Amino acid sequence: MKPNQPPRLFDRFLNWYCKPDVIEDLQGALYEYYYERLSQGKIFSARFMFMVDVLSHIRPHTIK
Repeated sequence: MKPNQPPRLFDRFLNWYCKPDVIEDLQGALYEYYYERLSQGKIFSARFMFMVDVLSHIRPHTIK
């Protein structure tokens, strides 16, 4: 696991449950948030909040 990449398990989960027409925009936004937090030197916070963000975006319009 590399600290400069989002948690792989949650990234895979996002790809699994998300509709193909929504995944690109949603994943791009979540990656932006992740890398912004990472640039502030908050590795643990960035990883934890990525997990929270993925789980909080489970909505009827995003589920396959």
